[in-house]
Amino acid sequence: MPKVEVIEIKDIPLFNEDDMQNSPKCVHVLAEKIMQADGVIFGVPEYDHAVPASLKSVLEWLSSVEHPFENKPIMIVGASYGVQGSVRVQINLRQILDAPGVNAQIMPGHECMLSNVREKFDENDNLIDSSSVAFLAECFGSFLSFIKIVNLDLVEN
Repeated sequence: MPKVEVIEIKDIPLFNEDDMQNSPKCVHVLAEKIMQADGVIFGVPEYDHAVPASLKSVLEWLSSVEHPFENKPIMIVGASYGVQGSVRVQINLRQILDAPGVNAQIMPGHECMLSNVREKFDENDNLIDSSSVAFLAECFGSFLSFIKIVNLDLVEN
């Protein structure tokens, strides 16, 4: 059974290009965790059709200081209250992760977008929609296969 570690970014300060030489220790700790991971799953909300400023800031720190996403298998999942299910934020995040200096390996297809989430979670934040649970299981299975393919390709090259 794969191990998943959930990492919050709420305590990482906003990126400051003038302060890159004194980057916060928490940025280096996060970068190390990412480099040690077989893959990274981004669970991202959609704010005005884009990534939240806090996530963009963390990505700027990481891509400026350590580059932990270089060739790292990435899966993006998102949820929204509306019917679009985070489609625009996922496009935005894919562009950021594919940019020079980041160079992540983003899983193609299997965009995991949960729409109308108010109806799909209970009062304890448990996903109760059986078709969404089945779809997520399929996506995570595909991600495990993607990790193997990316890592095998890196070893062979």
